[in-house]
Amino acid sequence: MGIGSGFIQAIYRDVCQRIITTRDIESTFTDSDGKVLLSRSSVSQITESLYAEYESFRNRDLSGYDVVYLTVDGVYESVRKHSNNQTILAAWAICSDGQKILLHLAAASQESESSWGDFFEEMLGRGLRQPLMVTSDGQKGVINAIIKCFPLARRQRCTVHKTRNLLNKTPLDAQKEVKACLHSVYYASDRTAADTLAAMFIDRYANLYPEMVRCFQDDLDACLAHLEFPSGHRRFIRTTNLIERSIKNYQRIMV
Repeated sequence: MGIGSGFIQAIYRDVCQRIITTRDIESTFTDSDGKVLLSRSSVSQITESLYAEYESFRNRDLSGYDVVYLTVDGVYESVRKHSNNQTILAAWAICSDGQKILLHLAAASQESESSWGDFFEEMLGRGLRQPLMVTSDGQKGVINAIIKCFPLARRQRCTVHKTRNLLNKTPLDAQKEVKACLHSVYYASDRTAADTLAAMFIDRYANLYPEMVRCFQDDLDACLAHLEFPSGHRRFIRTTNLIERSIKNYQRIMV
């Protein structure tokens, strides 16, 4: 990707706090007794260098990336101690050459349609072309913004988030069975098979767990959109795991 893990750490911290402070750098470079290992001038130079690198990242031209799949998500829980309780909007792309690219990050007070719309419009203004598919969770603001800003793209609902929501509406003693049935639908070999299995799922559980089944039917087409794409691509595009893995890597760096 051309972006090291240390730089990603710097980006997240900078987005969270708007600017990397001298205190941030000092607290990173300390010995076991808490003594700062760098001079004030060295700390200032590091701060300025990281901020300049982040500004270059944030404003770079995106037209050179042939983005096929776009994954977006709002990150809160894992970074809130660094973000003053703001959400970090994140976008990763998979390009036609197979590269996975961190495209953009921005802090937002909430995951509103307006916030996501501004986030997408900023990328489009920097040359981002319409992807074939955009993957997100089920948050209404991001869904509405995707529909508005990427009218030519298929929308994929993250099947991991959706499965989690459905199991929360299922009695504990039935969750294992329901999860297996959900996987048979979401991981079907093709759309025809998925539609058949989905109809069987609805018929099987409609009377037993009506609330869960209504949730299953909601946005079902988006949950199955990945089946329209090559089988070798599906595991990368049916969830938002691309972003979640990057956050986990960030957390390991920050510890």
